[in-house]
Amino acid sequence: NATGQEEWIRAHDSLSGVAASLAVDPSGNVLVAGVGDGYGWWSGQGDFIQMMKYSMAGDLLWARQYRDQENALVRVSDMVVDRLGNAYVTGSSGQWYMTMPFIGDSIVTLKYDANGVSQWVEHYSGVAGSKNEASSVLVDVVGNVFVAGASGLAQRSDFLTVKYQPSGNEEWDAHATGEGTSFESVSDMTLDAAGNVYITG
Repeated sequence: NATGQEEWIRAHDSLSGVAASLAVDPSGNVLVAGVGDGYGWWSGQGDFIQMMKYSMAGDLLWARQYRDQENALVRVSDMVVDRLGNAYVTGSSGQWYMTMPFIGDSIVTLKYDANGVSQWVEHYSGVAGSKNEASSVLVDVVGNVFVAGASGLAQRSDFLTVKYQPSGNEEWDAHATGEGTSFESVSDMTLDAAGNVYITG
């Protein structure tokens, strides 16, 4: 709590689970996102995305799993909760076992409502043969969702930002490139009141 006293501690019973992101909704409930059946905390990879929602008192309200239909492995990068309690999770999915760093084939973004009901799942795969990695997700006041990360081919990657409408439809994707053969990736992102997007990496 505010004085540093432990209020509660909880452990979920997923085999080899790896937590990746934590958020608190407007009602004080706590949401945790990560992967289940993981391949080690150092890799962050797992067989499925896992989400849990706990009440302020630490009671488990719901738990959800998502197994990607396109790729065998997933990794969660970030999660955000909006003013209505909807949760947005982004990460990457790929086929490579135990690679370090994990390089995804596609970016996967999920939306759950406050009751844990899946609203949509979207994939971003870039151009044919590209690798795509998510690092950050944000939502604006009207429910547009912004995902940032990296996208590129074998010898280079670009800064990537993708905007989804509240319905989950992709509105646009934007790439920013460096010079020559280089690897760029977004490490953080923020929005201003006018809806402008700022990235750094």
